[in-house]
Amino acid sequence: MKLPWERIGKVGVGVIVVCLGLGVPVYGLYLIAAVCQAMTPQNVPSGWESYSNRDFGFTLQYSKDFTLCAGGLDYCEVTAGGYIPVCDDNVLDCLVYTGKEYEGTNFEGAALSVKVLRDKRTEQDCSKLDIGPNPIKTKIINGVRFHYGMAGEGGLGHWGGGPTYRAFYDKVCFELAANISGTYVANFEPGTIKEFYGAKLEEKLDSILNTFRFSGPVVDGPAWRVYHNADVGGSFEYPDRDTVEKSIEYSFKRQSSNEITDSTYFSDNGLNYFVAAKVDLRDRDVLDAWLKSSGYPNLGEAQEFRHSVFFSEYRAGNYWYVFGQATLYILGASDQQHNVVAPPENVVFRRFLRSFKPH
Repeated sequence: MKLPWERIGKVGVGVIVVCLGLGVPVYGLYLIAAVCQAMTPQNVPSGWESYSNRDFGFTLQYSKDFTLCAGGLDYCEVTAGGYIPVCDDNVLDCLVYTGKEYEGTNFEGAALSVKVLRDKRTEQDCSKLDIGPNPIKTKIINGVRFHYGMAGEGGLGHWGGGPTYRAFYDKVCFELAANISGTYVANFEPGTIKEFYGAKLEEKLDSILNTFRFSGPVVDGPAWRVYHNADVGGSFEYPDRDTVEKSIEYSFKRQSSNEITDSTYFSDNGLNYFVAAKVDLRDRDVLDAWLKSSGYPNLGEAQEFRHSVFFSEYRAGNYWYVFGQATLYILGASDQQHNVVAPPENVVFRRFLRSFKPH
């Protein structure tokens, strides 16, 4: 079974072999050629990196002053910066500007993000951007029609925003956002900072956005919903046909106890897919002591797969652990008698695991 952290590919620009590594079903030489042609970058500056998201069937290229945060910011060693986020919590991928050109100015952050909107089930719904009175226009990017418009916000002396693009592809609504944020110059003492002018960076973001192209299918299809736990954080996708239920309700009493704080699950074809959470575990030592006292595999028995300054992800027997910001999430599957089972090799568990975000 492919693990959730095996879902991305990063290759040099122009390396055609990536066409055969997408996991895209191909039938005959004509389709193989079409897929490879769709991925071959055109008019991309030399030295740019190329990225392929295999789960959602798209590629893009980006310059060296941007850092790829595959899966979003949770497992990225860089921060997007800024009071107003340039990447939100639910993105598939985020390209964060990490160059130094604008140091000493009122610039705060910039990023290009890609996400899917599971609740937009038709092209008509997908094209209705949330941009207030700003006009919605259309643009063809590498053969695909996008609806786009300018979005922005401000508050407490800060500003942020940029163009938002949407396209309905393979029955899924994709949203791309090229955001820049900063602080109003009036917040600083005169002469202490230079004013940021965004034209050059806006042009760079637009150049990156114009390399975006669809290169294969959305592997797990469109029929998924998103559940977000408002009590302890954490979100995941689950099939349309199922319902998420609480098996343990959050309470202040449980938060201060040694018990699981909150637990949710959904049932599908005889299996329960669950996320349990324990809060107030301030560090790894406290986490490990709690695991041992609660009968779960401890960290000595676990294999760490991903790590950042924010979160770490482990495989521990039949469980997956995600730990960070004093909260542990435990993911797994059980039978109808609530016995934890080996991870099933099916599309439901794969999507459940890959889509989980600890925020």
